[in-house]
Amino acid sequence: MMIRTSFALASAMVLFGCGARPADSPAVELRPGPTASPPDASGGDGGEILLWGRTGDAPPRTYRLATDGTGRVIAEEEGIVIATSRGEWRWETRQLSVATKPCDWGNGPEGEAGTGSMTRASLRLRASGTEYQDVIVPTAPDGVAEIEHIVTVNGSVGPVLFLEEGTYEYACGAHGGSVAEFHAWDVERGKAVDLLAQVPEVGALKVRAEKVFDDGDEDVEEARKEESLPEFVQLLPVYDARGRLGLDAQFTRFACYACSDGLWSSYTRSAVIPSGWLPEQLAPFAAPPEGVTAFLSAHRGFKLGGWSRR
Repeated sequence: MMIRTSFALASAMVLFGCGARPADSPAVELRPGPTASPPDASGGDGGEILLWGRTGDAPPRTYRLATDGTGRVIAEEEGIVIATSRGEWRWETRQLSVATKPCDWGNGPEGEAGTGSMTRASLRLRASGTEYQDVIVPTAPDGVAEIEHIVTVNGSVGPVLFLEEGTYEYACGAHGGSVAEFHAWDVERGKAVDLLAQVPEVGALKVRAEKVFDDGDEDVEEARKEESLPEFVQLLPVYDARGRLGLDAQFTRFACYACSDGLWSSYTRSAVIPSGWLPEQLAPFAAPPEGVTAFLSAHRGFKLGGWSRR
């Protein structure tokens, strides 16, 4: 499954060839951080926590925490690593260039072909270095002049990744357009999971979302036409300053191209509200271990993306 992401449309794109599996490369080992202490030999891999997140606009980093509840960092690396009962899986993406066609405006030679790129996303099992889970395998569309396709990890809860997949296309019309899609991927089982279908009382959430939309619309009656009713499109993990978990629900409603807020597609506006719900499989991650809370207390400004433990 694939997830669509609200994304800023980039002005430059890369020409793309074939979508082969990423070439094998050596497994990346966690390396000691600049202030890390020696590994806690008494803890063992089984009890160590892998925690990832970002500081500001920096790329995500994964930290291995000691088992003593202090939040002490044993090792760290750039990127996202998820722990499961089978071992640790590293999130990897590869940009692929895709061939596009020039626009023929009917008044002379065709213009130059546009540019395009698509993202292949996978998880690599660290222990083997060659075993993959193919998460998103894009298919190149026909007849577009420009395309940009990106995949974003919005967060994780234990072994479940919350992904957004966003695609911008220009097909020689008045302007291009973007679309988005949400998917949840269970790294433990190596398969997609339909979390949206599990959310109870979606109707009540839509009523709350509609109130948010109405508060921001000048013409409420026009915006509330039948074709503009809110659509439930995404779940987003939200961690507070102590690492406590909640899931936000994102709803969209139709909007004109110029009225879009850019948070989902070119023809929607979004409302994000707390869902007040956690699926049973994610309930054990509602409250973090002491080590996660201690780490967050010591790293102000760090935005937690998720944590996992074998």
